[in-house]
Amino acid sequence: MAEEPKSPDQQSPAGAPAEQGAVDRHWRRMALAAVGVLVSVGALLGFVIIPAGQKENANLTMDSAMRR
Repeated sequence: MAEEPKSPDQQSPAGAPAEQGAVDRHWRRMALAAVGVLVSVGALLGFVIIPAGQKENANLTMDSAMRR
């Protein structure tokens, strides 16, 4: 028995392995995780670490150093 032809949106591009969708999902998750980690680290540095280091030399509280 022959397989039914797939609709054009379900066919993989020429030369692509049949599991390309699974590979794409893996890379999409990895990219999302990497961007999330970078945004979190940037926020931590910008809002906590850098102000904490600057507050002692400027005689500021942590709250005023973060707002500055």
